[in-house]
Parts: sequence; structure tokens; C-alpha cells
Amino acid sequence: MSQAFFMKLMMKYILIALLLVSNSVVYSQYNESELTNLINNSSEKTLVNEATLLLTQGFYYQSERITDKLLTIDPTSANYNYRKGFLVILTKSNFLQAIEYLEKAVPAINLNYDMSSPNEKKASLDALFHLATCYHTVGRIEDAKKYYKEYISKSTKRALLAAVSETRLIQCEVALKAMKNPVADVTVRNVGEKINTNNPEYSSIVALDGSSLFFTSRRKWENDASTPYIDLRTNLHPEDIYVSYLDSTDNWMAPVRLNFCTAEHNEATVAVNVDERKIYTYNDDSGNGDIYFTDLTDGKFAPAVILNNNKINTKNWETHASFSEDGDIMYFVSDRPGGFGGRDIYVSQRKKDGTWGEPQNLGASINTKFDEESPFISIDGKNLYFSSNGEESMGGFDIFVAYKDAQRKWSKAKNLGYPINSCGDDLYYSTTIDGYKGYFTSYRTEGKGEKDLYEVSNNYLGIQDKVYLKDKVRTTDKSNLPIDFAMTFTCLDCKEPHTKTIYPRLRDGMMINTFQPCHTYELVYHVGENKTVLYKDTVKTECDKRVSFVLKSVIYNPVEGTVKEYVEEKPVEVIPDTLDVVNVRDYELFELKYFFKYDDNKMSAQGREFRKFMRTLEKQIEEVGKPITIRIYSSASTVPTKRYESNQLLAELRAQNVKYDIVTYFQQKSKVANLVNVVIVESSVNGPTYENDSKNVEKYRPFQYVILKTE
Repeated sequence: MSQAFFMKLMMKYILIALLLVSNSVVYSQYNESELTNLINNSSEKTLVNEATLLLTQGFYYQSERITDKLLTIDPTSANYNYRKGFLVILTKSNFLQAIEYLEKAVPAINLNYDMSSPNEKKASLDALFHLATCYHTVGRIEDAKKYYKEYISKSTKRALLAAVSETRLIQCEVALKAMKNPVADVTVRNVGEKINTNNPEYSSIVALDGSSLFFTSRRKWENDASTPYIDLRTNLHPEDIYVSYLDSTDNWMAPVRLNFCTAEHNEATVAVNVDERKIYTYNDDSGNGDIYFTDLTDGKFAPAVILNNNKINTKNWETHASFSEDGDIMYFVSDRPGGFGGRDIYVSQRKKDGTWGEPQNLGASINTKFDEESPFISIDGKNLYFSSNGEESMGGFDIFVAYKDAQRKWSKAKNLGYPINSCGDDLYYSTTIDGYKGYFTSYRTEGKGEKDLYEVSNNYLGIQDKVYLKDKVRTTDKSNLPIDFAMTFTCLDCKEPHTKTIYPRLRDGMMINTFQPCHTYELVYHVGENKTVLYKDTVKTECDKRVSFVLKSVIYNPVEGTVKEYVEEKPVEVIPDTLDVVNVRDYELFELKYFFKYDDNKMSAQGREFRKFMRTLEKQIEEVGKPITIRIYSSASTVPTKRYESNQLLAELRAQNVKYDIVTYFQQKSKVANLVNVVIVESSVNGPTYENDSKNVEKYRPFQYVILKTE
């Protein structure tokens, strides 16, 4: 989302008494040399006047520069400290830094505050509100309540910020309750310095298999190419879209800027198709804010163009969108008239002629009199994630989820709770295919920049009753797949005929989709405009699992024009160029199979078998002195779990926990720490169909395992 989006959010609720020096506004921005000359050679009166004009015209960075000079003239001035604190919020969203100045401002409040007067030494009453907001955002809830109440008591009933303060007081109580009752089995972590910088990073979209992360950043271009286009309001570089990929150790690689981004314009992420061939963006060059898109053509993305539909993009503000799995349903945000208040979420269905139908407001179970933002629809179309800044939020925007029932009605939205949500803005939630891992944008005091990207792992937001298809396509000669290579699947025994064509990601040949359990599907691989059939297959999805996978791998021979099943002897993975992969013949091969008890997910790092395996492997690595890969295969049986959302999740937790134990072990061994690569290859549910005989340990225990292999 554009930085203008955040400015509009801030300015809507953070108002000041904008008193101009005269009845007419003089356009007052400066270039860097002019601004430096003004600061060094002007009187205090002139500096106050210019700082005020720049602030009222939206040139916050330049106004802040002048305010810094005023603070050197009179560092005790409540007025100057108020200005500085307010501008720090506007330009940096650095609430901790703003507190330092606003605390110096609030002891001296003038109810008749004159912003433009050089003789004004006191602060605006609004300083109380801004300080309360800062305390609220950093989690000092009792301090926030004190200053919200003080602001309300001293302001007029008609003051907009008084109404906002009343809402914030309600949010403070929500925050206190949420932090006392955190959601169990949830982990939130900053995605790290490979992606997050001291610049704003936000609006991420994760691939369904978690292998890529698209996001927006305002970082500087190489060779200062974007420097001439810095936003004079905030001193930030233009927005650009980046993508990062996971390496074989499940770490994010250095991000790459997408080719259609330009140094002089803003390009911000909205949505990415499953096959990563179409990207939707936000653009506010017109002043309103609209949805744009770009298609992958000849290996490159074309310049983004506006989504030319006046039912979607209007003269109002359209900020974000999310699309169903087949791309035919769009959920988007607009502040058009007729909604519940502020920005609402709407839905539109694509018609047979390819145009979008009349948008429908999603209704009172989703939308409120406050603002709703950044919708994301799960792959099964039943979970709608979005953000709202209303009375059920902990503060600012919180992430909510609503569920669609069998009658296609949305449930009342539910706050995802703490620690996913914080007292600051939490936005742009998107998830992997199963829903157990998500990514979002947040301001948090421990962050690396003004906004950072965070990852959340959970065990309760998963998608149930689905079969996931992961179909890997490659070529015999390692050439690129044809752009029109595709697979069409048809449900042969569904009540309603269902046919869909999907395309592989061109970067790795992966096709991802979902099937319904307990049905038979025909898969037809084809290529070209005439859809020349290359190969057919039939898949019957399992009936007795809540979640299962169909894993396929096919190989395309471009010379013969054929496709056949491809059985890998070893799993294929992307290895970073910096990793010198050893020929496994240098090592003696090792394997450990560990069996779990029912519903256990951790293998004791002190266990005799594990210690023996690790010590033997460590000795071998020291002797050979080259990198080695340890592959993990985990399983859960079909006995229904009582502790977790699904048996599939239990299998995945087993793999993740064992990986953690291995990584932790070798991190303590400095001689070999950098020579070990740990990869989770497969987590699955296996064994005979469950027949209400959970006490039959001998029947099911062979499928409660984790296997470690050096390959």
C-alpha cells in the first residue's frame, strides 16, 4: 500500500489546529540547499512561520528540519517539543521517540494555542491525545488511558479527537484483556534483516507453499538512482515491489526488485496470482488511489496498468484487493458512499464476458462504522482475513477473521488475539495454503524499521476438509517450460461439474491447487493454443483424512512433445550458490528412525538414540570437512489427534521440532556449525484407516515417526 495511505490514516485521526499566517497559502517547499540556508540564516519568527506553512502543506520532513533548529534555540519550549513529537509520528511512526518530546510538551498546555505565533511557548491540547496514542501503541496502557481521559475532559464535545479518544479507551480495555489472555500455541517473529531494513517494509503476499514473499519497500536504489525522486513530505524513497525466496535451509534470500518498478514512481503490492504470472498493485498518482495490474510477458512483467472497470476503481479511494483461487471473485476496499462508514470491504464476481459484476458490500458482520482494510481470502474461500480499527481492536488496526458457512453467509468477525495483534497497526495478513503460517505488517518497538514484516505460526487457523495438490513440472533438457504449458483437471463424480485449468510457476514448475476429499479427478496436461494433449492421469482423493496431499512430479520432453510421471530418487531443492554441496560419497550414510507416542511432537534431545546419531555424524563431518545435508521425513498415524487441529499439523510439528533440535545441537559445535544443512522433505499422515481402535498401539505406532537421513 502507498505511503500516502498511511498519511491519510494518520491525518484522518491526528488533527492539529492549522492556523495559517495569512488568508492565502503560499507554496513553501524548498530544495535541500534552500532549506539549509533558511535554517542557518533566519530569525526565530521566520522559522516558526515557515515550519507552520510547510506542515499545513504536507511537507512534514522539511517542517521537522526547521523544528529541530527551533529546539536548539529553545529546547524547553513546549510548543517546539509538541511540534517535534507530532512530526516524528508523521514522518517516522517512531512512537518511542515521539514520547520523549511530547512528555516535555504536555505540562504546559494552552487551550487557545496559536501555532503560527513565534511568541507561543506552550503546546496544543492535542499533545495530550498524541502522547496517549504513543503510550497506547508501545503498550503502556494505563498511561495511555490517563492522557486520553485528560484530553476528553479538557476538549469540547464536538472535537473529533474526543470521539476518537473514547474509542481508544475502549480499545485499551480490549488490549489489557488480550494481553492477560494470550492465544496459546502461536509464535510471532520478525522475518529478519534480509527483508526488513530501517526503511518501511509492508504489504506482503506469501506464496501458497511458502516459497516466496512479495512485499513493498521504500529502500534506496543502487547508485542512488531513486534519490532524485525522494518524497519531499517524508524524505522516503519511492515504493517498489520486491520478492524473496526461501533457500534450502528455510531462510529468506536477499530480495530482488521486480523489473516493472521504476525509480521515479510508486509501485506497491496488493495481490499475486497463484502461478505468480499476474501481480496487482496500488497506485495513487491520480490522487484517489486505484487498483492496477501487470502480467508476465516474455519472462518480464509489463508496466502496470489500471484495472479498467468503473465499478471497481471509482473517484473514491480503492486501497487493496484479494482474489479467490480461480481469480473470479474479488474482495476489495473502498470508501465509496453507501457503506457502513470509513472504508468497507466489497465483493465482486467476474462475469462470463470477463468483466466484473456489481460490487456488493459484505455487510455488518464484516464492516463497521470504522475502517476495514487489507482483505485476504483463504484458498478454500471460507476464511476472510482483514484488518479493522474499531472498538474490538487492541489499538490501531487489528487482524480479524470471518468464516463463510454452508449458506454462504459470513460469521461475525473475530479478533485473532494477542500476540498476533499488538497495540499498533497490524495489517496485510496473508497465509500459506493450509493456513497455519501467515505474514503481516506491524509496527513494534523491537522492529528494525518504521514498519516491518512478521511471520506467525499457529495451530488453529488451518483449512480443513481439503486435499492439496502440489505438482512439480520440469523439462528433460532443463529448458524453460513453454508459457502455455498447463494442466486441466475435471472432477468426474462431483454433484456440480467442475473443470479448471492451472499453470505452473515459471520459476520452478510448481502447480498448486486444492481438491475436494473423496472424489475422482482427471488430470490432462496440454500445451499450445490448441491445447495439444500430452498426458492424462486420474487421481482419487482420500475420504478418511481431514487434510491430505496429492504430490506429483511430471517431466516434459519438448522434443518428443510428451509428458510422463517422474519418480525422483532424491528430493529436488534449491541450494544457495554460496553452499558448496558435498558429494555424498564422501560420507558414510546414516539413518535414524524415531517413534513417537500418541500426540507427542518432540523427540528428546537427550535421548540415547539421538545423542548417538548426532555424535557419530559430528565426528564424520569433522573428518570430511565438507557440508552435508540431513533430510527429515515425519509422519502421524490416522488416529485422530486431540491436541491439534489435524494429524497433518502434528506431523509437521514433529518435523519442525526435530529440525530445531538438530540445528541447536550443531550451533554449539563451532567446528562444524556451518557445514550442516537441515531440510524438511516430507510431513504426511500414513497408516491404515482409523476404526475407532486407538488402543491398538501395535497397529498405529509404526506410523508415528520421524526419519533422519544423510543423503
